Amino acid sequence: MSEKLEIEWSGYIRTSLITPELAKLMVRSGVGDLEVAITSGSQEVLNNLHMGFKLERLYDGCRYLAEAGFKGKVILNYSLNSPKETEESLLQSVESYKNCLLYTSDAADDLLCVDLGGRRIIKKKNTQTPHNTPTTH
Repeated sequence: MSEKLEIEWSGYIRTSLITPELAKLMVRSGVGDLEVAITSGSQEVLNNLHMGFKLERLYDGCRYLAEAGFKGKVILNYSLNSPKETEESLLQSVESYKNCLLYTSDAADDLLCVDLGGRRIIKKKNTQTPHNTPTTH
């Protein structure tokens, strides 16, 4: 594909299957928003459900999209009532949400927090250095 198509398309995808080359092709072809099935942010829960992917690969796919210039929204689907779900695994899901957001949201780069679907996610904390230069942690 030599240039961007004059269409925008959306899809439901497992980002753990995205390679850097596929991400570039998707962006060049006009990808808009993507819906991602993450199921759980707990690798243990995913393993118990025999989902067949590693969270790290899912994050890699999000990173590849961002590196390719993806500008759409990522809608994450979680099943927060999975068998053997615990308070700890639910907290891991919240953390995974933040990880995906850091890779795929321009707003996450520009703001201290991002509000998606009524959920406020704090990304980083600004502090002042001795020379009054803002930094982030």
